[in-house]
Amino acid sequence: MAKHSFSKLFILCRLMACASTLYILGCGGQDKLNVQGEPLGQVRVRIEWPSREIPADTKTIEVWACATSGKRLKRLRLTYPTTEGLIERIPTGPGTIRAYALNEVETILATGESNLQVVPGTSNDAVVTLDAVVPPIDDDRYIIGGSVALDPDNPSLVRLTLNALVNREDGRPALGLTSENFVVYEDGIRRSPILVNQTSGVPSKTDLVFVVDTTGSMGDEIAGVRDSIISFAGRLVANGQDVRYGGVEFGDDVRTSLPFTRSASEFSNWTAGLTATGGDDDPENPLDAIVSSVESQTWRSDSQHIIVVLTDNTVHEADFVTPRTMESVRDLLIGSFVVHAISPGSPSLAAMNRNGGHAGSTRSTGATGRDIRVLAETTGGIWASMPPNGAIDLNNLSLLEVILAGYTIKFASNKATPPIEREIRLAVSLSSSFVADQMFPARY
Repeated sequence: MAKHSFSKLFILCRLMACASTLYILGCGGQDKLNVQGEPLGQVRVRIEWPSREIPADTKTIEVWACATSGKRLKRLRLTYPTTEGLIERIPTGPGTIRAYALNEVETILATGESNLQVVPGTSNDAVVTLDAVVPPIDDDRYIIGGSVALDPDNPSLVRLTLNALVNREDGRPALGLTSENFVVYEDGIRRSPILVNQTSGVPSKTDLVFVVDTTGSMGDEIAGVRDSIISFAGRLVANGQDVRYGGVEFGDDVRTSLPFTRSASEFSNWTAGLTATGGDDDPENPLDAIVSSVESQTWRSDSQHIIVVLTDNTVHEADFVTPRTMESVRDLLIGSFVVHAISPGSPSLAAMNRNGGHAGSTRSTGATGRDIRVLAETTGGIWASMPPNGAIDLNNLSLLEVILAGYTIKFASNKATPPIEREIRLAVSLSSSFVADQMFPARY
């Protein structure tokens, strides 16, 4: 075919394609396509509040057109009191409009969403009714720990597994809570209804790692520690829990480790082999051991994630032994893992913050460094003092009670393909007053 004939044919095909698109979209429609050649639409959004209860400090309203999975596609930003606007070039098909009322520092005051079917052109309207959100809780009375994943039994549900919901003052768990006590937000939008179950009385999954100091200073304690760990592990099984055990022993570095196992004999054999030896200075290095347990173990996404640290000394931080600090490890753990600690018991995190510095161990005379108790206090775990002979009875602590007092919270959502980053916020109320909240990163 001649070059000019080919050009004429190409132009003719383009004209026919354009005519077909105009026919599909209709006169006056939004005659634009996305990169896949599919028609686009536009949505006129109107924001409403129940009973016109508009938060007094509302400054802007951020509106997003989202896919049904929650993936954000297009944004519209309104300056209050403007409450209407147009979002253009939105893919046709099912979608969601989400809106967030923000104050001057962009704290979320109210949120809402509306589902719709976007058709080509301009005939798309969405009304989004905003509801006030639970304000951020600055002085949490309870510590919350947990993890978020799709429910393995029903992937259309998201499962929030709480490892801990304990009182900051006495370390006791909150018992007997129902859906009335929890409010869940997914990417800022409240999810309702939610299904709540307490771990106690029903089989639940627990992944539990014991992180044990085996330096020479533990010589007087190690036998008692071994016996207590084995006894406690057996009691968990006796309570009907679906439990897997792992272990890490440490000094100034990680010594040996045991991958997760359901075998009581395998775990007992590893624990029975722990002996106290070595260690050149007073502080030890549980921080690297904790991180090793987090990164090397294959934690189940729908289980409680629990780490129990047993040591008779303070902690190396940001020195020649480890670059890690209590804060950097806390940031790795928070929202997903709970640390319980049996340790010398230097002053609590709150006391150290008030005093503006680190505190030495009460057992190691002249030792410097903070106590691993800090991580228990900031992740929702419990703490007990390590006795001189190591005869710590884990069965007599509230540790088992805390493990059995976990909760699972499920709510409906849509997973994205590929998975996208999510942010889950949980707020907890007791006696009609909100006492704690926690953010959980997630990806699904």
